[in-house]
Amino acid sequence: MLNKFVIPNENMELHLTPDGAEVYKKGIGTGVINKEAADFFMSIDGTKTLNEIVKSLYFVKDQEDLEDFLKFIEKAASYGDIVFSERPVKVHLKVSGDRNHYIPTHVMVELTYRCNLSCSHCYARYYRNNVELGPKKWVEKLRMMKELGVRYVEFTGGEPLIKNDFVKILSYCLQNFHKVGILTNGYSFKSEILKIIKDYKDKVLVNISLDSSDPDEHNKFRGRSDAFQKTVATIRILAEENIFVRVTMSVYEHNIERIESTLILAKEAGAKSFVWGPVLPFGKGKKFDTVSIVTSAKFIERTEELSKKYKDFVAVLEGDKLESIDYFGNCGLGWRSVTLSPDGKVRACPFLKPSKDFVLGDIKKQSPLSIFQNKKIFLYRSLEAPGPGICSDCENLIFCKGCIVRGLQMAKSKRVKCNWYKANEEVLECLFK
Repeated sequence: MLNKFVIPNENMELHLTPDGAEVYKKGIGTGVINKEAADFFMSIDGTKTLNEIVKSLYFVKDQEDLEDFLKFIEKAASYGDIVFSERPVKVHLKVSGDRNHYIPTHVMVELTYRCNLSCSHCYARYYRNNVELGPKKWVEKLRMMKELGVRYVEFTGGEPLIKNDFVKILSYCLQNFHKVGILTNGYSFKSEILKIIKDYKDKVLVNISLDSSDPDEHNKFRGRSDAFQKTVATIRILAEENIFVRVTMSVYEHNIERIESTLILAKEAGAKSFVWGPVLPFGKGKKFDTVSIVTSAKFIERTEELSKKYKDFVAVLEGDKLESIDYFGNCGLGWRSVTLSPDGKVRACPFLKPSKDFVLGDIKKQSPLSIFQNKKIFLYRSLEAPGPGICSDCENLIFCKGCIVRGLQMAKSKRVKCNWYKANEEVLECLFK
């Protein structure tokens, strides 16, 4: 084996980080590797034997190191990351990211804070910013982010579908990014948008909000008398075209009994996935008693029951996302994912106001790379999200679990520095003054 050439998988890509690298195959994330493993993959191009590679690696210093390294090699081969050959085969490994800074792989783009509904719980309308970048500027900046390693783009608002020339921005992203999400209320899904996404079914996800199986209840919550009719019609139209639709339900005290009936309606309409969660206490949502709902025995039991009953249809946080939080320490706010406001301000999370205290940079005035070099991003990386370990004895864990912003809000609303806050106090005080 030592005398054979090591050939990297031509479909593999590395996204470098200060911790090592994220591994992608055909645009899909398959794992995370440490610095030494990243350096190994960076050193191979199909023209060196394993023996030549070993001699060049700084971390293989003795027999024990060699044995550990060979075990890693065997595992990499079993995953299909490398193959061995009697002859050299030149392969150019695609690399993005940065060894010295965190370059996010996901961006949430708030195209506008304008909307065609007037929802009772909206956080975006609370920001009241009328300045919006045009399609040319969005495409320019998204192109720069793609070159740095951004792979996933989600469009939200407000209502992104009412953005002027949204079609131009969407077309560019569908052609250039691995996955594109559209978060919409489904009230007015234009035929020209449907026509475009039909050609990219393998990379697009449409998330539609439906908050009740009762038309009157949904309409009251969303602020328009025909919202239910149009939203359900949109779900059916997209489903008929075999476009992946995920339906999201915002739960509050008046619709908690209709989670299952809304789920069934979404399934019958053709949605591929359904998820529900409490109205979040941001913006207009502050008037809802979110904590009481999410910590209630009724909500917890119903969530567990329906998640099991409809396990192939329900998308719950308890799966891959929480495993990711366990591994990385938090959800990735600011370092794996950023949010762009309509005027180009960059912040770590959509639930942080686009005010100067939370803004990492401005793409109108700065390059994306210079923004991602902001030292605050390392602070976001260092934060540990609320979880079962440090918060095991807290009655509010189910509300805060996995979310730094919710944990921060809970700690401030209680006016008590909880165990989680105390453990992260120095960093929290720097980031959230």
